Amino acid sequence: MEKDQKVRSQFRGGSSAIVANTSEKPNVIAAKLQALSPKYNSVMNHIRIHLPELFPSLNKVVFLDDDIVIQTDLTPLWDIDMNGKVNGAVETCNGEDKLVMSKRLKSYLNFSHPLISENFNPNECAWAYGMNIFDWKL
Repeated sequence: MEKDQKVRSQFRGGSSAIVANTSEKPNVIAAKLQALSPKYNSVMNHIRIHLPELFPSLNKVVFLDDDIVIQTDLTPLWDIDMNGKVNGAVETCNGEDKLVMSKRLKSYLNFSHPLISENFNPNECAWAYGMNIFDWKL
């Protein structure tokens, strides 16, 4: 995959961002490719960061991606006590499907950068961006 120009052109960072060696399993390489996908790096994908500015009169938001299918009442999400936390989300490192449920920060962040390595744990769980609760009425 690393030598395929078409595959490399689809992802940010080119081949230097995708480290493939004999010790990595195919699902690890796939997770790295997914993390580097422009879908996850686009500005619009991170619009949720600006929700307080876009909706200053709101104190709490249940944010769902456009591909979420709602099959039940979401009222219990609204009633979750966030205990002073601003963001609530679903972890993506615990579950039966190890390919899908194995996302840790090291898959998404560049830990060779000193600010990242000093402030984040690479083995910390990442979270699913598709369902978030934001509570900024602290």
